[in-house]
Amino acid sequence: MSPADQELTGRLRWLCRLRWLAASAIVALSLGARLLLGFPLFLPGLLALGVLVAMYNAILLLWMRASSQQGVLAPQEGKLLAHVQITLDLLALTAVIHYTGGVESPLGAYLVFHMIIASTLLSPLAAGAQATLASLLYGGLVFLEARGLLPHHSLGLFSGETYRGFSALLLALALISVLYAAIYLAGTIVQRLRQRESELSALTRRLAEQMTQAEASRQQVEEAQHMQLRYMYRVSHELRGPLSAAASLINVLAEGHAQAQPQEKTV
Repeated sequence: MSPADQELTGRLRWLCRLRWLAASAIVALSLGARLLLGFPLFLPGLLALGVLVAMYNAILLLWMRASSQQGVLAPQEGKLLAHVQITLDLLALTAVIHYTGGVESPLGAYLVFHMIIASTLLSPLAAGAQATLASLLYGGLVFLEARGLLPHHSLGLFSGETYRGFSALLLALALISVLYAAIYLAGTIVQRLRQRESELSALTRRLAEQMTQAEASRQQVEEAQHMQLRYMYRVSHELRGPLSAAASLINVLAEGHAQAQPQEKTV
C-alpha cells in the first residue's frame, strides 16, 4: 500500500474517533442547554440523533476493519468510505441544525468544518460535490421550514418569524457561499501540500537511487582493488622462484670469482 493510502486510512480513523466525541456532545450539550440554560430544544429528536450517530459510527468502524488489509484500506475502498462518512455526517448535522433553530441555529457554521474535511480526504471535484450536497441539504431545510412543511424549532434568538422572511434567504445564501469558498481555499492548500509531498517523494527516490549506485560503485572499486592485490601477490609469488635462482647463481659466480683471484696471484 502507498503512503497516500495509509494517510487516508489514518484520517478516516481519526474522523471516527472524532465522531464519538460528536455523538457524546450532541447528547450532553442538548441536556445541558435544555435543563440548565432553559433553551427550548426538542430533546427527543436530539437524543435519538446522538444515539444514531454513535450507531452508524460503530458500523463504519466495523466496515473499515473488515475491508482493511494489514490495517490499510485499498484506494477505491478508502474513497468510498470517505464519501459515505461525510455524507452521513452532513445528514446528521442538518438534522441537528433543524432541531436547534434551522436558519437561526449557530451550528450551521459546522458545515464549513465538514467542507474542510472533505477537501483533505477527497479530490477537488469530489469535495465540490459534497459542498453541493451540503448546500442542497441546508437550503432545502431553510425552504421547507419557511414553507411550513417542516416544523420550526425556534431558540428565541431572533424575533418574530425570521425564518420565513427574506433575511432567512440571505443568511442561507451567505452560508452556502462560505461553503464553496472553504472548499476552494482548503482544496488549494491541500493540492499544494500534496504537490510538495510528491516532489519530496520523487527527490527522496532519486537520492536513494544515487546512493544505491554509489554503493555499487564503491563495491566495484573495492573488488577491483582486491583483484589488483591478488594479481600482485600471484606475480610476486611467481617471480620469487626465478629471482631466488638468479640470486643463487650470482652468489655462486661471485664465490667462484673470489676463489679464482688468489690462485692467479699465486701463479
